[in-house]
Amino acid sequence: MKGSKKKTGYKMETKATDQQLKNREILYKLFQDRPMSDEELLICPGLFMRSSALAKILFVNELIRYFCLIHTLICNLFAVINAISALEKTIDNISPIIANFN
Repeated sequence: MKGSKKKTGYKMETKATDQQLKNREILYKLFQDRPMSDEELLICPGLFMRSSALAKILFVNELIRYFCLIHTLICNLFAVINAISALEKTIDNISPIIANFN
């Protein structure tokens, strides 16, 4: 982990075990010795990512998908309501059934 250590006098707190820290060092070594270029790595960023970090990204992706689905449903509902209202206004203008009291 060459580039990530800064000389600030603070030590990063972690709840990882010694074995997990050793595995992370192996992962950093594999990352540095990877045979692919940086451009190829941008296509598949989860390849050298810890599973907990990848799970967070996938969770946020699911939240965004649900948000977009709900947003689309609400917009469609308002579009239908507006279309019905426009149709009712057109019909009322052509042949009003009930007098409008304003």
